[in-house]
Amino acid sequence: MIGRLVLAAAALLALPAVASAQNADKPIAEAAADLAYGYCPLFLGDQFPLTGNAALASFGFSEAIDKRQHPRFGEMEMVGAKRPDGELGFGGAKESICQVVVMGPNRAAAWDMLHKNMAYMGFDFKPVTDASVPAIPGVTVETFKAPIENQFLYV
Repeated sequence: MIGRLVLAAAALLALPAVASAQNADKPIAEAAADLAYGYCPLFLGDQFPLTGNAALASFGFSEAIDKRQHPRFGEMEMVGAKRPDGELGFGGAKESICQVVVMGPNRAAAWDMLHKNMAYMGFDFKPVTDASVPAIPGVTVETFKAPIENQFLYV
């Protein structure tokens, strides 16, 4: 009986290491979708810190925070991860905006994965055709929104 308990406890202790290896080995497109749909809601609710966070570390994110001012949202904080298949950025302004940024040759695959998984959130997302977004050379911005309790969630 004690042997089984020790074995079960050892298996539980190994789970974070297994999860870390799995997140580090995920293709960047899958990692971006996990971050956007799994962790952005927690970040927005101030339940997912950018530093001292084992989940972010498991994706390869550094502890260095890049802070920038945004004209609408105030101070935004981002962390970055350099991976073999590209670079990831994660962060934003708590209670206002969460961003997942993918850079590199697999950017299109990440965008496709985000589109494919959007429905899993359980909200009725529709394209926003009248969004006022500043023009950025070489960048296409698509915005989707879903109504939630007299507010809107934007992706």
